[in-house]
Amino acid sequence: MFNKSLSISIQKVNFPNTEISNVSVLRLDAIDRFLGGNKYFKLLFNIDEIKKENHQTIITFGGAYSNHLAAFASLRELYPTKNFIAIVRGDESMVEKSLTLTRLRSLNVDIQFVHAGLYRELCNNFKHDYFNHFSNALILPEGGSNQLAVQGCQSITDYIPATFNHLVLPIATGATIAGIIRGQQSHQTVHGIAVLKGKDFLQKNIDTFLSNGEKRTTSNYTIHDGYHHGGYAKTTTSLLQFVSQFNEVNDFEIEPIYSGKLFYALFKMLSNGLFSPADNILAIHTGGLQYLPSH
Repeated sequence: MFNKSLSISIQKVNFPNTEISNVSVLRLDAIDRFLGGNKYFKLLFNIDEIKKENHQTIITFGGAYSNHLAAFASLRELYPTKNFIAIVRGDESMVEKSLTLTRLRSLNVDIQFVHAGLYRELCNNFKHDYFNHFSNALILPEGGSNQLAVQGCQSITDYIPATFNHLVLPIATGATIAGIIRGQQSHQTVHGIAVLKGKDFLQKNIDTFLSNGEKRTTSNYTIHDGYHHGGYAKTTTSLLQFVSQFNEVNDFEIEPIYSGKLFYALFKMLSNGLFSPADNILAIHTGGLQYLPSH
């Protein structure tokens, strides 16, 4: 299931009702419905840690609709003898409303519901007493974002040709963009489209991820925080309309939480002259398509 050398396609992007022709997309979403996108690369080197240390229990965190939990559940199929535990903020009533949680349960992942306060405590403190009764456990952070995840995301740049001078992707925790920044070539600029409020939070996370690894002195990146449409998982009529029209003119799909905000931002930035027609732009499709009807 995990392969450090993949075949990942790049294709041209069509924008509705425009003649924009200098944008392509790296189709990380096509790797797998649940395990594809940036989640694949975040787990890539964490898998090595599981094998190296022979952890019997794997623990992680997420909400009822988490793409990270969807990818985490796929690991259960790789390691059927290990204990997989998902700590979820909320209660049992959420299972029947959530494709993610229903799938976790069908794959025998142990879902442990906690209230929001305890959830945040556990996410921030892996030495919490709550974890004491789990033997030989590996704890993966919320969103799968740790230094091994950044290392995995750096390998995404192995699939990016040097002909592209602008790389654009959605960001939520900062781990994926930190990996891209580490691997970018000197002539490339990386653009992170924030899908949630809090530019300072994102900048702090990115700085932390980069300071704990090899940071290139040629790093050139920008966070764009004006396209979150109200915050994480928030939408607007204009965003939803754009996503619908975009999906009609392309043979791949986007959704309104991550990829929709990415391509909406790109469309607005291009329309406002932020890029020139001579620029060669690559959008990185980070997946998150588990809830699209056709999937």
